[in-house]
Amino acid sequence: MNSDIQQALQHSFDRFTHRPEWLVLATVIGDYLDQHPATDKIGNLFPGSWIQHNFGIWIGHPEAAAILMKLQGADTPRPMTHDLMATIFDELEMPVLVEIADRMREAKAAPVIGAMRPERARLLTTELARHRAARSRQPGAEAPAAERAAPDRPPG
Repeated sequence: MNSDIQQALQHSFDRFTHRPEWLVLATVIGDYLDQHPATDKIGNLFPGSWIQHNFGIWIGHPEAAAILMKLQGADTPRPMTHDLMATIFDELEMPVLVEIADRMREAKAAPVIGAMRPERARLLTTELARHRAARSRQPGAEAPAAERAAPDRPPG
C-alpha cells in the first residue's frame, strides 16, 4: 500500500478512535429490541405497494423463481396455476370460456390469457369485448361483480 494512503488512513482511524462522540455501536436487531422493548402498537399499517394492499397475497420464492425462469425462457419445475388454467381455457368451447372470463377479475384473468395459445387468447379477447358491448346495450344490464368491485378490494 502507498505510504501516503496508509498515513491518511491511520490519521483518520486515530481521529475516530480518540473521539468517542464519533463512535458507532454496531448491533443486531434482536439485541436492540431486547434492550429497547416496544412501548406501543401500530394500530393500522397500510400496505401501500403490496398487491391489492393485502398482506395475505405473497409471491414466495418458488413463484419468483418460476417467473424469472419464464422470463429467461426456461421451463418451470412445476406448472404455475395460471399455466394450468390456460391449458384448460385453450380447450373450452368459446361461449363457455367467454362466460367464465367475463366473471373473472381482470387482474386474475390477465396472466391466464397471457399464458394461452396466442390465437385462442386473441379470439377470447375479441369475443369478450363483443359480449361486454352487447351486455352494455341491454337496458338495466349490470356488470358482473368482478367489474363492479373496487380495484383494491375483492368482491363480496
